[in-house]
Amino acid sequence: MRNSGGIAALPSHRPSTQSTRASPPAPAIDTIFYPQLLGQPIEYYFYPNSSVPVFCPTATQFSDFEALVTAIEPLSIRAGICKIIPPRQWRQDLESRQSAVFDEAEFPIMKPIVQHFNGSRGIFHQYNVEFHRKLRLAQFFQTSQDSSHRAPEIKPQEEETKKAEEEEEVVEPALSETVGIAVDYGTGQVRLTTAAAGALQDGIRSDAQRAKFVPAAVRYRAQPDVGDEPAADHNGVRPGRQFTADDGRALFVGAREYAENEELERIYWKNLLFQPPMYGADVLGSLFPDDSEFPTWNIRRLPGLLRLIGQRMPGVNDPYLYLGMWKATFAWHVEDMDLYSINYIHFGAPKAWYAIPVEAHSRFEMSMQNVFANDHKSCAQFLRHKAFLLSPRFLAQQGIPFHRVVQRAGEIMITFPNGYHAGFNHGFNCAESVNFALERWLDVAWDSKHCECVKDSVTIDLMKWFGDVHTDRLRRQQKEQRDVRVSPRRHAAAAAANAVSLATQNRRGRSATAAAIGKPVEELTNSSGSSPKRKPTSSIAPQCSAKRTHLASDAEPLHYASLHTPVGICGGCLQATTSTAIECVQCGLTVHAQCAGISDDDGSYKCANCVMDTDQLSCTLCGFQNGILLPIKRPGGLRGKSVFAHYLCANFVPVTFFEYPAGELVTGEMLARAKTAPAVKEEPQCTVSTRSRTAATAGKPIGVASGPMKCWARVCGVPAALAAESGICAVCCQKGFVAVPCGEPQCQRSVHPMCAATHSLSPELVDWDKRLVYCPEHAPV
Repeated sequence: MRNSGGIAALPSHRPSTQSTRASPPAPAIDTIFYPQLLGQPIEYYFYPNSSVPVFCPTATQFSDFEALVTAIEPLSIRAGICKIIPPRQWRQDLESRQSAVFDEAEFPIMKPIVQHFNGSRGIFHQYNVEFHRKLRLAQFFQTSQDSSHRAPEIKPQEEETKKAEEEEEVVEPALSETVGIAVDYGTGQVRLTTAAAGALQDGIRSDAQRAKFVPAAVRYRAQPDVGDEPAADHNGVRPGRQFTADDGRALFVGAREYAENEELERIYWKNLLFQPPMYGADVLGSLFPDDSEFPTWNIRRLPGLLRLIGQRMPGVNDPYLYLGMWKATFAWHVEDMDLYSINYIHFGAPKAWYAIPVEAHSRFEMSMQNVFANDHKSCAQFLRHKAFLLSPRFLAQQGIPFHRVVQRAGEIMITFPNGYHAGFNHGFNCAESVNFALERWLDVAWDSKHCECVKDSVTIDLMKWFGDVHTDRLRRQQKEQRDVRVSPRRHAAAAAANAVSLATQNRRGRSATAAAIGKPVEELTNSSGSSPKRKPTSSIAPQCSAKRTHLASDAEPLHYASLHTPVGICGGCLQATTSTAIECVQCGLTVHAQCAGISDDDGSYKCANCVMDTDQLSCTLCGFQNGILLPIKRPGGLRGKSVFAHYLCANFVPVTFFEYPAGELVTGEMLARAKTAPAVKEEPQCTVSTRSRTAATAGKPIGVASGPMKCWARVCGVPAALAAESGICAVCCQKGFVAVPCGEPQCQRSVHPMCAATHSLSPELVDWDKRLVYCPEHAPV
């Protein structure tokens, strides 16, 4: 499923067989990003006006923690976070093991922080000050419901006002001798026990205040109203029906609930500087039962790599409880050591979340560094202080995308490595959170940084705890690469080869295949493999404008296009391979022996990228990366440029030719020296054993010697080609590199040989017999 920021997919993208109600036709699904587990798609929808996915897995899918997180990560990592609505049976089992009355004697004593905010116009600095005394559970709950900390009431609609007034009633404390709070998971009600209310009232010294004492009680929406109309999506289109999962979970967000969340968000940012909230954060403890009694998704002890750490790390592998109230805030941050994290609300009010998409990670950091320049100067990792806020309006003004989602009681939030997130609480609630790690985390852990100005900053000795795991993982990856024999730079092209026709025995068939080679992977995947009809001359310019955009602006760094050759296509001439084709022993790139400039294959051939151990080599004649690149003869005059050229380009540039090595061979060390050598004027004639306009001659031995680049032909005449003035390419409509004149004598246009070979028009623009290229208007029939 492809989506660009701000997508609300209502109804959910799901198979209709899992719905208890008929669903309207779902939009087209991109199966590349449709998560599956145990052979079945994982039910999900996007939160309204957001790209945060909300997953509703079945009980079977939910039973395997690591498998489920791994399956949903490719879709979730775009937003940086996701929400999971657990199966109802899992939540019922958990609540049955938890007491309906929480005894504050068994609940950790907390010392909450008072959160003060300073700032304006969407830029705020958060200052956390410890409360002057410790509080117990009942005391904190009572405080959260006083007039200065209670969440504002969202006024009901006019037609419901009278009904709401009639239903309003005074809620009495729960009858219990236990000092604590009573929670009704079914109705979402939280209230003091009679023993707690009496103890708090007795603790008030003033008779007048004691008489005014009202025991705290509040009710939050326990479950979404399945009878509510679904919220409108980002285009204002409302689906005709709402539906639920097999166990009754609503697969949509109600319009009324969504409107209330929006109104609370507006009030939060408007009143952030007033009435500082308290937050019972980082309270060591867990409300989950022992993992032997409740093994599935038990935050007390989650599966994963962090189990290998032989010590308790509070908040990392040992969970924290968080008691929130209205406006209690967690500022923008990523997790310590860039770990995953999980957050579950046991009971109480919802929690609002903001997230920055992965692609906007750097832009967000730069914006924060500019806004809080002094803090960044003092500490490069100042965002790990969790003390800086930028409002949604400010982010929008800066052009930084972000996503929203609201988490209700009984729902799970997952954050992913490098995912910035922030948020606030809608009222009193109790959440539990801890970090965890899957194997993919090791890819980012080695580059993770920590704050050095905070003494208790979290650090993990990776080699000590995960060295063996990392080594085994690298060995598996290397083995998989050897088995596949396809390098990462060609993997996408190989996977898309089925979409490209390999029937290239006729000229038009070769043109269609070559045209697909230069396309981006997205276009290659959607290619039908057939040759498009030739377009009129007037339609050529729009197509050219989208090609080689890296040459359009001098202000931006140069980015080369990538030449992807599907399996069965020679990386040199871009024609179908024959029985004489050979393969690079490292990446599997297919090439004709004559195109690589060798007489036969001894089983040790490597392409230039593999010899140089990189995938960044490019052709100095066309700028494309990959393909068959041959070393340039005496590249000293090309200081600052690539020292390789494509076999195809050198064949069609008039002043270039090939030299066969008879004695001296080009090595990686020689090429490294050539890059920094002073300029040397190219000699008009080369005194070597063999020269030719083609890279190799059939049956002619080229010489055998040891060296990284043995048996390679070399390209001569490149400096002269670069010195000649080149016009604008008639295919890509850009000026730069080496464009050669059109093969039609009366035509004044120029064409890059590689553009002519990889264009998307028909018929083909290259004539291998005459070594000529043509503009689209004069293509040979």
